[in-house]
Amino acid sequence: GGKGGKGKKGFKGAPVGFGFSPYPVKGAGKGKKKPKGRFEPPTVSDPDYAAIITAVEQIDRHYKPLVSEGTFHLEGPNPLTQPTIDLLMPCYEKILADFAQEGYRLQYGSLPHETAHFYIKPGDPVPSYYANVQDGSIYERKLLSILGLRNLLIYGHEIFMQLQRKLFTSDPGAYSHDEGVGLMRRVTGNAVDLDTCVLRCSDGAVLKTVNGLNEKDGLRGYRSVAEFGDSQQARVMAVEAAKPLLKNFCDTLKLDKKAQNKRKVNPSSLSPSHIPLATHNSDRGKHPLWQYINVGQNSFHANVPNLPDVVGSLLLAPLHLVWVYSKVMLLDPSQRDTHLTNFYEDCVVDACFNLKWKAIEDFRIVLSSLDTIGTLLAKLQKDNQAAFAEIIDDTTLTESEQTAKEVDTLWRFALGSHARDAATNTVRAVNKNDVSSWVAHPPSVP
Repeated sequence: GGKGGKGKKGFKGAPVGFGFSPYPVKGAGKGKKKPKGRFEPPTVSDPDYAAIITAVEQIDRHYKPLVSEGTFHLEGPNPLTQPTIDLLMPCYEKILADFAQEGYRLQYGSLPHETAHFYIKPGDPVPSYYANVQDGSIYERKLLSILGLRNLLIYGHEIFMQLQRKLFTSDPGAYSHDEGVGLMRRVTGNAVDLDTCVLRCSDGAVLKTVNGLNEKDGLRGYRSVAEFGDSQQARVMAVEAAKPLLKNFCDTLKLDKKAQNKRKVNPSSLSPSHIPLATHNSDRGKHPLWQYINVGQNSFHANVPNLPDVVGSLLLAPLHLVWVYSKVMLLDPSQRDTHLTNFYEDCVVDACFNLKWKAIEDFRIVLSSLDTIGTLLAKLQKDNQAAFAEIIDDTTLTESEQTAKEVDTLWRFALGSHARDAATNTVRAVNKNDVSSWVAHPPSVP
């Protein structure tokens, strides 16, 4: 993995077990010696899944305004306290223990030496890897993904704050040693994208589409990726795609012209005639827009990230993974095995961090289909009884004011949730009209 300082140590109160100490291997030496002999997955007890789900949903409410209000500005202490980390860590132990079973190792092509990664403890560096490549096995990259997400329980808030202080720049020179992207690479083996690809010339489908459109307009096509990447047309397309992204970023973070120039995100500075070339990751983040050319890659990148992906990858993904797993484990046994298999296939993915986050959220929506909108709202009201009791006990409110306040309160808890619409039998986002209808007529809204 990345080089740098030592990882955080000392999980007070955390159980000693798989991942916290070397796994049991026949013939293995003590300490940090490499395992010898036949790998034997350990038996790990079930954690308190219901408590884990409740804890994650409480922390979610702390992070929701970052995206829902569009501020993307994090303040205050880390809501993920040590007792909460101690509650969630055993769930990662169980996720790892299940994935260590021979069936998954065979399914995803595990190589013998890869089981040594199970020695990695929370807070320790995770070996560096590139997603979706031929090096190693899919099993190894899925395993390293789990280990990296586990470390983000410890480091995610810290990394986000470091990136925030530097306005989420992808320029590695902007950060001190073992800070920001460098720290994320060390503790997860990978990193979230802090720039946005606005045109991928090396994508065959893109080249085919451009040539097809050009042919319709009586314009010449391009014989190769390199020819398209060098063209004025590609540069104009890249500039037009990058401008609104840069403007939205500047508006969101309220950057004046001086700050825009310093952060290298001023949209008015873009010109098709001057797009710098990058050939290495260290060249990133130094211009509002650049072209990156390397082996098999020819693309244009805007110097801004997708901020919801940054929030999701660093702060929510490590929490939502244990939420999803806990939901699966609480299913009826007749459903559990199928969803557990799908969990390791569709939720723990061999992909970049932005796509890891999206896969986790997509799987959350799949599990949400097991609940109707009505049952979800009833559960949210039950789980937050204290908030609704205050409204009911407030004698200064008229009946209509009380109803309106109940709707606003329940909507605050439901915002961002998905569930099954019983009328159409489709999964969709819950909206405020659903909440209003349910508060007015709870039994009649399924």
